[in-house]
Amino acid sequence: MLVKASLVIIFCLLIVCSFIGGIYFGRLTIGEVSKFILKEPLAIQKSPNNIGRIPAGVILYKYRPIRGGESRYYMFIHTKAIDKLEPYDEKNKYNLISGVNAYTE
Repeated sequence: MLVKASLVIIFCLLIVCSFIGGIYFGRLTIGEVSKFILKEPLAIQKSPNNIGRIPAGVILYKYRPIRGGESRYYMFIHTKAIDKLEPYDEKNKYNLISGVNAYTE
């Protein structure tokens, strides 16, 4: 009888821990991030000769502010053009984010 009661208690504790873990994990997912819709296209620039555009309507996810009053955002890109990508060999392991400048024209 003691073994059965112990198993029931352990099972209940596992359920409670799973519930609390689910709440904690849910707060770490993308759902809790501020989202913004781009109202007009933004020009993006990595270097003087490397300029592109982010079209209006794209959802940007707020990352964090940086010095100078700017903020960082990220977006998800869905593509089948895998052949246009290559692995990036990160020299400085502490600088994990490589941003681009975005501005209106």
